[in-house]
Amino acid sequence: MNGKKKKFLGAVLTAFGLGMIIAGFIPLWGLIGAIALTAAGIYLLTDNGC
Repeated sequence: MNGKKKKFLGAVLTAFGLGMIIAGFIPLWGLIGAIALTAAGIYLLTDNGC
């Protein structure tokens, strides 16, 4: 996966996860999933690809 695609995917996952957390309309397992999505998105955004 190239860097530009990885950054885009990371931005989408982060935005989706944060949106789910902010909305707060989801039960506990949904919140855990939203946190996991946000963490994965942040990881993809900050990953420099070594």
